[in-house]
Amino acid sequence: MKKLIALMLAAVFCLSIAFTASAAQEVTVTDKNFVIVEKDYGNYGYLYARIENTGDEPLYLENGKMTLTDVNGGIAATSDYVNAYPNYLEPGQVAYAYCYCSLDVSAADCADLMFSIKPTDKVYAPTRHFEADAAEVYYDPEETWYPYNAICELTNPTEDVIFDSGVVYAFYDENDNFLFTEVTWMYNVGRIPGSPLLYQVFPDDDIAGQFTAA
Repeated sequence: MKKLIALMLAAVFCLSIAFTASAAQEVTVTDKNFVIVEKDYGNYGYLYARIENTGDEPLYLENGKMTLTDVNGGIAATSDYVNAYPNYLEPGQVAYAYCYCSLDVSAADCADLMFSIKPTDKVYAPTRHFEADAAEVYYDPEETWYPYNAICELTNPTEDVIFDSGVVYAFYDENDNFLFTEVTWMYNVGRIPGSPLLYQVFPDDDIAGQFTAA
């Protein structure tokens, strides 16, 4: 089993207190990427974006919109119901968004990804962010079902038992180019203060396979 690509970030988040949005909020799309998978039964697009809170206040993100354009400037696919994870950001914190869509064009016909998202003034429960203690990505060419495997270790740094937590995996290549994201959840399980926990996700072969190192 060999390492495939660098896993630069894994953030765990959980429910916390509520807040009200203010006028000093600003959100910026700092990176984006798309992956086109071509099959005999149809083509599919996986669209991704990295978002940063570049304002002075915390914010909660509402649904964003992703549009994939073709080489002629037309619309190959669009979705106006794109969620970001985590959806609560303090100033300087980042989130990742993604969506999946069917396509009537080939990968060669796809040109660019446009993405927009904005804060909402609705009151929700925000999330707390914790970086992973360690994260690794592996590739096993002899594994039939799940050749790609990402594992991260996180320790609960709070004094509270944390329930209903999740991990956002952001995959980058060795040149720090953003590739794609994955999200995994753990429900009805409490993380004891100070205790480590391993999270595992199996990236889609059709997506991760397009970035496999030689």
